[in-house]
Amino acid sequence: MRRSSEKAGEHEPLLYENGGSTGGSPGPLQQKAVPTMQQAQPISVTKKLGFAWGAPPNSLTHTLIGFQLNVFLLVIVKLQPRVVGAIVLSGRFWDGLMDPTVGMMTQRTRSRWGSLKPWLAGSIIPLALSYLAIWSVPPFYSESARAGFVAAAYLMYQLCISMYHVPYTSLTVHLSTLSRDVDSGTMYRVISETLAILVAAVLTKVIEPISEYFADYCGDNREGVCVYSGMGGLQLGYMAQAAIISALCVISGIGVLVTIGEQKVPPGGHAPPASFTEGFMTVIRTPSFRSLTMLFIWIWMGVAIIQANLLLYVQIVLGKPFSVATDLILVQLGVCVLSEPFWFLVMIEFGKKRTFILSLSLTIPVIFGLYFLDDGTPVWLLRLVFGIFGLSIAAVYLVPAAMTPDVINQAALREGGQRKEALFYSYSVLFQKFAAGIALFVSNELLESVGDYDSNSVSNDQAKPVLRLLMSVIPGTFGILSVLFALCYPLTTEKERQIKESLDRMVDGKMAESISAPQLTNVTRGAPVVDLVADEKPIKMPSSVWDGVPASHPEPTDESHS
Repeated sequence: MRRSSEKAGEHEPLLYENGGSTGGSPGPLQQKAVPTMQQAQPISVTKKLGFAWGAPPNSLTHTLIGFQLNVFLLVIVKLQPRVVGAIVLSGRFWDGLMDPTVGMMTQRTRSRWGSLKPWLAGSIIPLALSYLAIWSVPPFYSESARAGFVAAAYLMYQLCISMYHVPYTSLTVHLSTLSRDVDSGTMYRVISETLAILVAAVLTKVIEPISEYFADYCGDNREGVCVYSGMGGLQLGYMAQAAIISALCVISGIGVLVTIGEQKVPPGGHAPPASFTEGFMTVIRTPSFRSLTMLFIWIWMGVAIIQANLLLYVQIVLGKPFSVATDLILVQLGVCVLSEPFWFLVMIEFGKKRTFILSLSLTIPVIFGLYFLDDGTPVWLLRLVFGIFGLSIAAVYLVPAAMTPDVINQAALREGGQRKEALFYSYSVLFQKFAAGIALFVSNELLESVGDYDSNSVSNDQAKPVLRLLMSVIPGTFGILSVLFALCYPLTTEKERQIKESLDRMVDGKMAESISAPQLTNVTRGAPVVDLVADEKPIKMPSSVWDGVPASHPEPTDESHS
């Protein structure tokens, strides 16, 4: 009879290709064992580090674009806020469309290196070059020409980052079949991303000294590299920073290519290629994905608005110099990096849903408090405020990333074991970028409403109330909405475990069915099997092999074999 349950951690016997098992001595033809999903070994720290090595390109570039692009285009390139908003929004929408497109294309890719790594290899160099181009806007006299150059470079960058980041994040579920290892690998990736963000924050410090050097070096000369030396050499500072980031992206991409391989997909594990509509319906039909998307995009919209307006807020509302603004970015991201292991332990102890809600409950009051700060606020208090914000942001990065593999498992269980991780990751990024793009467009429209302003001025009374709204009331409200959707997230720790166990049993069944048919002609569900080739004693197939596998006929009873 089928066992009603399995003991936690119990290992099932190996199935031999001629129908035997490790429960007895293998026969003469029993040479190769087929391991089940429940016998997977934990992955090494080296593999986790190799996987994390590929995280920086996305976090490095997105962080600096989030913090600096708005100010760069407004102050250095001298575009109107509405034009900047249109460029950012169009880039986000283009990027959002490319994410599911790349996800579907990876499903159709078959090569000796797998379906994901060819995309990583083909995107890393164009990604680095397009990112550098964003900050290398020629000093065209026409604003339309400058805007066109920025738009073209930005759209190319968004295409390349989709071609890199969607396959890279899809590698998460290839790390291991053990949920704890996948969560651990996710933590390594998130720590790597936040370390890269910290590096990006440190690199903001190179802008001023490089700008001053080129301002002295070029003087009134406008030939060669000095053609970019306007605004006191500031653009050359941004360009030098972008060149360093581009080099780091190439090194990171090459590193993950040589250290991480794709797991061989179990029989039936390859999902058939889906159209855009089919892929959209697949992810939307998953209840946990809907909740996860909503809880993440609301808080991410708030974070995007804060990042885009932080430099202006510090200089105009708080009356602090550019160096203080970069110090606050460094404090925020430094605390974010250091607190990742803490949030991982909290997540393991109390569950992902509770951890996410706890983290936001810490930062929402702080965000609303930014409305009341002014030019008399001491720097030490600003550092404390942004340190608390960084503590919470660490969980915002970590927990939704750790939830995504659970959502994919739930969908795979419903789809008969077929994994569609690329679709889920791509649509997750699509919704995130759409939301952030809309948020930044609205942000720039509000800035446009106050007219021209000088980011170096501390007395712009029209800009101050708008920046206070953008830094406190609006993102704080988004944070509250994110908590409400988190309360509706359906997957508890126990449900995650049950889904993973059911999926493992389903995949084990498909692996057993893939063994050569002539050698399993006498195998039925729960029935004794006589090894006619090796003349062995009858054995019984593990019940967990068949649990969750759709039966084409009723399961035989013991009496039917008596």
